Amino acid sequence: MAGTEKITQRILQQAQEQAAELRQQAEQAAAQAKQRACAKAEQDAQAIAAQGQTECRERQNRIMAVADLEMRKQRLAAKRQVLDEAFEAARTALAQLPEAEYRALYIKAVLAAVEKGDEQIAPAQADVQRLGQDFVNLLNQALQRAGRRAEVTLAHERTDIAGGCVVCSGGMEVDCSHQALLCAVREKTEGEINHMLFAQEG
Repeated sequence: MAGTEKITQRILQQAQEQAAELRQQAEQAAAQAKQRACAKAEQDAQAIAAQGQTECRERQNRIMAVADLEMRKQRLAAKRQVLDEAFEAARTALAQLPEAEYRALYIKAVLAAVEKGDEQIAPAQADVQRLGQDFVNLLNQALQRAGRRAEVTLAHERTDIAGGCVVCSGGMEVDCSHQALLCAVREKTEGEINHMLFAQEG
């Protein structure tokens, strides 16, 4: 979805700030889990030594495999937490953008959703001021400059979205809410952000 570069930058910045601390916490938790597993493996090995060395080694290997799996789960959970918190921070930052920046971002997003040029813009109840008639006027001006039909009108506000708007045309709707914008950004950039933050782990 167009107009999301600023959101992506904010997400990446937030994630970078949190990554180091959460990675350290995950490593500590994983190391503790493995240490407990090693201790249990040693304890069990002594307990079943009389049953033969082969069985003892097999049991140790199983316990260590479980410990390695737990370490990977801890690291994955830390990565997920970094990304979740970064996107949540981006959601807050998006809602708090200055009006001019907010409208500029939404002009780009809505232009990409407008096809015929006579759609209706239904703003979220919380965005009636920022995405109201003045916004629709700016949108039509942008359509005119692009040589496109510019007869977009304002519809009633929507109470089913927290912020942003819905572009309506007949029975069709394009969701341009905060949630939809961020989902589009996440789908497009999550792999890249994850690689940038955690590539050193291999």
